[in-house]
Amino acid sequence: MNIRTYDRLLDEQSKRVRVKFSLEIIEQQTKYEQKLSIIKREGRKYVKQGIEKLKRNFDKKIEYLQKIPKQKV
Repeated sequence: MNIRTYDRLLDEQSKRVRVKFSLEIIEQQTKYEQKLSIIKREGRKYVKQGIEKLKRNFDKKIEYLQKIPKQKV
């Protein structure tokens, strides 16, 4: 296997990983927004800790995604 083929395979793998995590981020964001809309709609008094936990989980996913090397364009 030559270097170009190896680089291309790594680029493809990187694309797949980024797409997978991008989809996970979108899914997490959707869940986060749905939970917040439920909180607002139903008027429940949720504890600030619960909301902060949602934000932390979402922020961790974004942080992890940003650590993945950018693909070559």
